[in-house]
Amino acid sequence: MPGVLRSLSRGGGRCFGLQLDVNGGDSVHYAVDGELVVHEEPYGPVTPLREGDPRWNPAWCGGLIDVTDPTELWGPKLFLLAERVMGTVIERSWFTMSLRTAEVPAATAFTGAGAWDVP
Repeated sequence: MPGVLRSLSRGGGRCFGLQLDVNGGDSVHYAVDGELVVHEEPYGPVTPLREGDPRWNPAWCGGLIDVTDPTELWGPKLFLLAERVMGTVIERSWFTMSLRTAEVPAATAFTGAGAWDVP
């Protein structure tokens, strides 16, 4: 949800989210310092909400999918994109072991229409 990403990235932070959908409706979300940079179901290279946004590097998508094939879906390749954007390695063990979690405070703040706004 856009409101959660904006909140998690406020104060100079960055937040990357992805969703894999069994029906192919995969999505990728990226926020920097309280602003959405990317929020889309990618078909081809992922693009920022505002053309030329310097917070998004198009090279991050390079070589991950065949951008000439409009039917190719991102699927699990979004994990590779997350690694490039966030500069981390997603460990296989993260999918099988208990991980440290954090509660997002005041979840009711994200129930209004403004929490879903995408510029």
